[in-house]
Amino acid sequence: MGHRWQGLLVLVAILAWPVAHIGNIAAVAVPVNVALVVAFGSLVWARADSA
Repeated sequence: MGHRWQGLLVLVAILAWPVAHIGNIAAVAVPVNVALVVAFGSLVWARADSA
């Protein structure tokens, strides 16, 4: 609940991940990986705060 931006960020990263990694495009891969870390990390952090 209330985690829509993380979900949207993960969906965008899911679409860009194959382009970045299969195409071996570092300029796209780095932001995709950062986006995934930020999205999943914030979910873990929010869960730890609520526990």
